[in-house]
Amino acid sequence: MELRIEAIRFSMSEQLREFVEKKTGNITRFNDAITDIDVTLRLLKPESNLNKEAEVRVLLPQKKQLVASKVADTFEQALSDALDSLKPMLEKAKNK
Repeated sequence: MELRIEAIRFSMSEQLREFVEKKTGNITRFNDAITDIDVTLRLLKPESNLNKEAEVRVLLPQKKQLVASKVADTFEQALSDALDSLKPMLEKAKNK
């Protein structure tokens, strides 16, 4: 499994990178056929609340792709919410 992390409109700290790696590493238990995970963290409007977006794109065999995107006050919360949204989709794809 390959993990790619992209930060848009901000500089990512090492602590945030480690958090992303840890959280995405746990998702393979829902579907072990995952080939790639792309995480995009985006700062929307710096002057407003709920301005941090996390988009997680999971690639499965046969070019199947699952995507979840969430917005929250922190990148950590947005990422956790996006991964929670992906869990049922991954289980469903595994059972097909």
